Amino acid sequence: MAGHTTTPLVARLKHRARQVMAPILNEVRKAWKAVYAGVVAFLTGVISITAGDVTFTEINTNQWFVIALAVVVAAGGVYKITNKAA
Repeated sequence: MAGHTTTPLVARLKHRARQVMAPILNEVRKAWKAVYAGVVAFLTGVISITAGDVTFTEINTNQWFVIALAVVVAAGGVYKITNKAA
């Protein structure tokens, strides 16, 4: 399409669409980072606990709690959630 030019209206609409979508895409990226951090924390916890003679089915409740805590902390770190007074 040689010589194709964008009209001012189309340019304004594209600019507005970018303004509206940018915060949404940023939150989607953060959500995926949180999921990834949680998966990595989960796998790291399971691998470290099952090192040696312990199998996956022998993990006790306390160990599952520690793994779950690591997942929550890792996912919260993506959103910069800290443990401080309000």
